[in-house]
Amino acid sequence: MAARRERSEEGGERRKPAKGLGCIGGSLFFVLGVGVIFVAFALGRAWEAKPPGQDKLTVEDLKRQLEQTSAEARRMAAEALGMKGEDAAPAVQDLTERLKDESEAVRKAAADALGRIGPQAEEALPALQEAMREGSEQVREAAKQAMERIQELRDKE
Repeated sequence: MAARRERSEEGGERRKPAKGLGCIGGSLFFVLGVGVIFVAFALGRAWEAKPPGQDKLTVEDLKRQLEQTSAEARRMAAEALGMKGEDAAPAVQDLTERLKDESEAVRKAAADALGRIGPQAEEALPALQEAMREGSEQVREAAKQAMERIQELRDKE
């Protein structure tokens, strides 16, 4: 905070807050700081919600991504297919193959995606049953939930 110096009656100097800034200056900096943090947070959330170009990828594009050498690319493709729900039915066979992927994250994402596709992923039930016998707790749980969802939605039809 800005200050000005005055001579005291004893001859020494003492500091007094400058008039004009006072607590207004501190409040202004606080409000600006909070505003910057809020904007940064909002932009970050918007980026997470819809990565650039993600909404333009077709099921065929994502099926090709499932074949990438990068496990992260395969995982993201499986997750994106899951977000498309039953529209991703043409990718059931590809996702079923990913249940045997070397990456645990890809196997889990593939199981989740098959569950989101619903009854159109019924052909994946045997592979999901096999995935339930896997060592990874996360993959077993994802496979179990996918099977339950496929069967539940099939029964509603």
